[in-house]
Amino acid sequence: MKFLKTHYGRAINVIPSDTVNIPNPAGLGLTGTIDGEGGNQLIDSSANFTTNLLGAIVINTTTQDIANVVGFGNSTILILDANIFNNSDGYAIYNSDNNQGCYIYIPVQEPENLKVLTVGGDIITFTKCGNKFADSILPVNVLKVFDRGTDIIDLIALW
Repeated sequence: MKFLKTHYGRAINVIPSDTVNIPNPAGLGLTGTIDGEGGNQLIDSSANFTTNLLGAIVINTTTQDIANVVGFGNSTILILDANIFNNSDGYAIYNSDNNQGCYIYIPVQEPENLKVLTVGGDIITFTKCGNKFADSILPVNVLKVFDRGTDIIDLIALW
């Protein structure tokens, strides 16, 4: 018999994105502060980046923007699929392979649309998702919350 998990060990704020999956907090690898602007680049002269970071997920911890690592410039420069940094922003780099699906916590708010990618590869929009009287949990194993098609805010991913 299937059951709804009610105890969670890890959590992270969801940054909706049409291109980037939700990073599992257990996959946190590197953190730091950028020291230069370079378009779609993460530049940190004190870092020692390697090609192993290709495919990793980067969060700008200052602005809460998110991107994928798509290229390797050198040991201090990573190429991203989006321009998410300004001077002196903080960053966190997550291993992209650690999300085997999470539940989504929805805080009290008017029911709205929530568009997700499930672990099975299905893209589905839940309409009138949420509750204006109580918090709720979406009991679906989710890899990504889409930006376009999602109206709910302040979501949290739970493992």
